[in-house]
Amino acid sequence: MLIRRAFLAAIFLAVLDATRLPAETPDKWTPLETLKYRPVSDVQISPDGKKVVYVVRDSVMESDKSEYRTQLWLSSSDGKDSLQLTRQPHGPREPRLIRDL
Repeated sequence: MLIRRAFLAAIFLAVLDATRLPAETPDKWTPLETLKYRPVSDVQISPDGKKVVYVVRDSVMESDKSEYRTQLWLSSSDGKDSLQLTRQPHGPREPRLIRDL
């Protein structure tokens, strides 16, 4: 059951991110084109199923550096509310949700 919920959450987040894509697509897929997409990973569903926490990776291309930055995001399971939880240069990679004690 938990695997099924995680799978559904991952699909939901992929579809949510796909809605933010530009209307036009390029004729050719290039390495530069891949930097426009923000991969989602480490999807975790809260014990009550109401929240989803996940990691979003952004590409940073500046004149003096090129790197990936990861940040934690929290969304409602229905996708209506999203909140970026971290804003660090080197964010967390493996979020875990626990039950309240």
